[in-house]
Amino acid sequence: MIERVWAVQSLPDVYRQILEFIIELESELIDSKISTRANGFLSGECNEDSLDVITRHVEVVLRPSAILGTMNQLLNQLQSETLERECGNKAKSILQEDMGISEDEAHAYLRKLSRKSRKPFIEVARQVIDENRKLLITKSFDLPDHPTHNVTRAGGSKTPER
Repeated sequence: MIERVWAVQSLPDVYRQILEFIIELESELIDSKISTRANGFLSGECNEDSLDVITRHVEVVLRPSAILGTMNQLLNQLQSETLERECGNKAKSILQEDMGISEDEAHAYLRKLSRKSRKPFIEVARQVIDENRKLLITKSFDLPDHPTHNVTRAGGSKTPER
């Protein structure tokens, strides 16, 4: 297990190598497609229609590729999963502290709330976080020794506590 954990440390380098190779291959493919069409254009009869054909070909070749779309989808998916995990961890921590339960129990509780309410896990986690934030704000204003409350001093004058 430890070896597998250490192996994950090399993932950024592996990903970087793969991405660099993809970029290199895609650039070579674009160059090849354009140069092949341009060579054909230059070696043949040049007319007005031929110039339009090569212009359209270059525009098509330079459009964003399916690879870029796939990479953007992957990026969005990873960002969503990361956000869900962060919110879930924060909500579980709140539940653990408030209810005195384990991390596993807090997770099961959030999943149960998600299923019962038919809301996504992240939405339920955000709701727990928001409710906790509201509760903390409310509690901070209810404290008698809060610095913004006026207290009666000896002699009857009201002054802010320091």
